[in-house]
Amino acid sequence: MLRGGEVIARADLYDFLREGMLPRVSFRTGDAIVVEEQGSIVSVSGDVRAPFTFELAGQTGQGGELMQFARPQPGATHAAVFGVRDGQPISAYIPLNQFSAFTLMDGDRVQFESDARPANVLVRVEGAHGGPSVFTEVRGTTVAQVLAQVAIDADADMEAIHLRRQSVREAQRQTLNEGLERLERTVLLSPARSPAEAQSRATSLAFVTEYIQRVRQVEPLGILALDGQDLNQVRVETGDVIVIPRRSQVVTIAGEVNAPQSILAQSGQSVSQYVRAAGGYTPRADRRNVLVFRQDGQLREGGRAMPGDRILVMSKPDSTLLPFLRDLTQTIFQMAGVLVAVDRFSD
Repeated sequence: MLRGGEVIARADLYDFLREGMLPRVSFRTGDAIVVEEQGSIVSVSGDVRAPFTFELAGQTGQGGELMQFARPQPGATHAAVFGVRDGQPISAYIPLNQFSAFTLMDGDRVQFESDARPANVLVRVEGAHGGPSVFTEVRGTTVAQVLAQVAIDADADMEAIHLRRQSVREAQRQTLNEGLERLERTVLLSPARSPAEAQSRATSLAFVTEYIQRVRQVEPLGILALDGQDLNQVRVETGDVIVIPRRSQVVTIAGEVNAPQSILAQSGQSVSQYVRAAGGYTPRADRRNVLVFRQDGQLREGGRAMPGDRILVMSKPDSTLLPFLRDLTQTIFQMAGVLVAVDRFSD
């Protein structure tokens, strides 16, 4: 702040932002406020509360000063620094306790990272059990070791235990999106063989496009079927949900059958026999495309049905859309755990 050509006070806005400090000045007519030229700047990103660009107090600054304003998150452990020194690009990956003394220069970019693997994993148990449902385990703990701490109900189906896992959910999401993108390209770029087919396809493609948009909203379940694996060899990850289904005496038949229903399971019966018990196939049923969703998280085509199975009879697609919907069915089948998508298709 200038008065009559003399400096009467100085203010650092960083002090004001951090501590609310400003000089006490009563301005008069003719006073001037001069903002000095911008000095050296450093850009901050990553695990911080204030991911902004900061101006250093001098030509250089210390990492500790930057952290006072950027305020790293509690989980941040390292700082990745990118900049130029003596005309050459440099990069450094530094623990935060060492970064405090690191010299920063104009144009540096600092990214704070959380790069510490927790020693423990958090696991949840759902289904046929009593007592606690959340467990904190050391890394490397197996499913069997977690279950040894659980009061499992007498009616639990131990053969159908499966996991819901975040990494599997993300892989399923990627698989679904890739399949839908491939299907969308095929639908839009495939030529019609005749004017009549072009007109029919134009009408039908509106349905396919709408359905693709619906499927994009499906949230995969991330089911990991263990399929008879030794539970002493299956390690849990943080966020895993161990699902213990209850023994079921029921088989559910849905989709293109005359009387969708749930009926008591009969030993040794095939999927076709259960379909007949549900009134048989409708005229729109695709008899070669029957899916069976098992209690243990597996998805199969046809074969013998077991207690707890859900049988879904798919419908025949329009002949002009057959190649496209076959691709979509294959995509859903490959995902194996997207129960919501299967349910919506049955609608």
